[in-house]
Amino acid sequence: MENLFNAQVCFNGESPNLFKVRDDVTSKELKDQLHEIKQRLNPRDTWRMEYVWYKRPSFDSEGRLTFSRPELTKTNDVRSMFSIFG
Repeated sequence: MENLFNAQVCFNGESPNLFKVRDDVTSKELKDQLHEIKQRLNPRDTWRMEYVWYKRPSFDSEGRLTFSRPELTKTNDVRSMFSIFG
């Protein structure tokens, strides 16, 4: 399948799981994808995805790798996230 991206997904601070997600999606579609994954992992959990954050890598002024944690709120945020990791 085209437009698939490997992603480590953590739900509610649990251990990360590796999945493939589509990278040509709106923020709502990404939340829907993640909700489907969450339902497969824990069918009893009926909560919908409300917030999505990701770890964005960068380097500080001393050259050390750091991570910020922006929230994905708009479709442009989703595109920006995938462009960084693509």
